[in-house]
Amino acid sequence: MGYTYGISGSMNPMLARGPYQIGFSTRNDKARAAIDASLDVINDTLEKGITSTEMRLTTDNLKNSFPMGFASNAGINGLLGMMNFYQLPNSYLMIMSNVLIK
Repeated sequence: MGYTYGISGSMNPMLARGPYQIGFSTRNDKARAAIDASLDVINDTLEKGITSTEMRLTTDNLKNSFPMGFASNAGINGLLGMMNFYQLPNSYLMIMSNVLIK
């Protein structure tokens, strides 16, 4: 639709349900239309779910981005903090590596 210069969505893992955040940049006169279009996509996804292609793209993205968590000290620190927060075993990274490689 050309409303934004770029859009992204994310969620932060939590012990309970948390927010899904969307961010984008747009011109002031397109802000309302961009918000409405984003809400339409969210509501459509909640109502109809996602396609098998969207699921494959999502899982491929997770698989391909997982190794990047080890690319910096900050990434490693974040992974270790997440493991501690969720009380995951020390073998978590090995298990995830094996799951994602398959």
